Amino acid sequence: MNKRYFSRVDKTGAILLLEDLQKLVHAGKREVHTENGQLALKNPKPDYAFTGCQNKNNSAQGRGF
Repeated sequence: MNKRYFSRVDKTGAILLLEDLQKLVHAGKREVHTENGQLALKNPKPDYAFTGCQNKNNSAQGRGF
């Protein structure tokens, strides 16, 4: 029997395998708890952040964005 289960782990609908989630927890990147019987991230900060455009020539100003 295959013991790999899917679990919904965040509000964006991202789905990780339970083994992958356990690796993140053991690596110290995430803490999890249960909400209504489902796994939820306790510290859902991304590993990266969009900081915006560094080059003024490539800015989105004046382009209808």
